[in-house]
Amino acid sequence: MSWRGAGYLDQNAGGEPLERAFSHWTWSRARTSDGAVILYDAARRREGALSLALGFDRHGGFEHRRPPATAVLPPTRWRLPRRTRSDDGQASAIRSFEDTPFYARSLVGHSLYGERLESVHESLSLDRFSRSIVRLMLPFRMPRR
Repeated sequence: MSWRGAGYLDQNAGGEPLERAFSHWTWSRARTSDGAVILYDAARRREGALSLALGFDRHGGFEHRRPPATAVLPPTRWRLPRRTRSDDGQASAIRSFEDTPFYARSLVGHSLYGERLESVHESLSLDRFSRSIVRLMLPFRMPRR
């Protein structure tokens, strides 16, 4: 397999279902002029809240950064609450890629570390995922755009 351009690959790993460890999280990744930035905010069930901001250079090196201010995004069609981070506390949802009762992926515009950027953004509610009605819907394909 081969490709050209920017890419990103991640994974989740652990010894228990995600819904036991987290109630919700948001995540985003943006290309910057010198690499990429990843933002991650999670509400953990047994530990305190987790907020990460990581800057990556073009050679794979990274640094921890101070997370910018919280910015509230409009809820999805399924009324899933969303938020991200931005230098000025302002962000906009540009396009929706996926919208389900418990998960949304969008393109978000915001200012990060002095740059105006567009990020791939995800919101996940594991409390919603755990609801019986949502579990009954999982085998059926949910509309995607």
